[in-house]
Amino acid sequence: MTSYKANDSGYMNYRLILFLFFTHCLVACLKSANDQTEDLTELKKQELTALLNRVYEDDLKYRGEVASYIEKYGIRSPEIKALSKKINTVDSLNIIVVKEIVNKYGWLSKDVVGEQANAALFLVIQHATKNDRKYFLPLVRAAVKNNSASAKDLAFLEDRMAEEEGRKQIYGTQIGFDEKTNKYFVLPIENPKQVDDRRAKVGLPPLSVQLSQWQIEPR
Repeated sequence: MTSYKANDSGYMNYRLILFLFFTHCLVACLKSANDQTEDLTELKKQELTALLNRVYEDDLKYRGEVASYIEKYGIRSPEIKALSKKINTVDSLNIIVVKEIVNKYGWLSKDVVGEQANAALFLVIQHATKNDRKYFLPLVRAAVKNNSASAKDLAFLEDRMAEEEGRKQIYGTQIGFDEKTNKYFVLPIENPKQVDDRRAKVGLPPLSVQLSQWQIEPR
């Protein structure tokens, strides 16, 4: 079976030494994030909100066309390749913006910039490169503990990284695509009988709801 991830990643790659350096910088960022947020003026909050709202819209603009393109042209078509290139270009630009914002101001909660702008931070990270996701994972975990980020978002990130590293996902959030049948399927889950319990703890609906949304028949 040939399968493809439903979510495409960006094309930017970072050296290991840069990853270690940025991880070190994150520790300092975590310690001062709350102070940085409190020091923001209302005007600056409005500017960051507007910027992240645009990032959110850009992130989803072309992704909303993927399913219809696959159905119309096929997953290996030139049209899909062209669409993927547009998505990758947007992703590579958005991660620069998000990294700069988070490094300077910490993780901006929905109380500071609104729900959509807050969600933009996660979306961009989820759609970035594997190294970028590793870079941000400690910060996302800390933000969830501080109620600045969503536990559901962290579940998607943890599953994405598990799948990339050859491990089974925990929450069943990651979807694959079978080119032969043109159907989506859930990628392997650790202890699937308990997955709904784990999903409930982070605020996700039962897996059956996700299956219905993707028109996946239970196995």
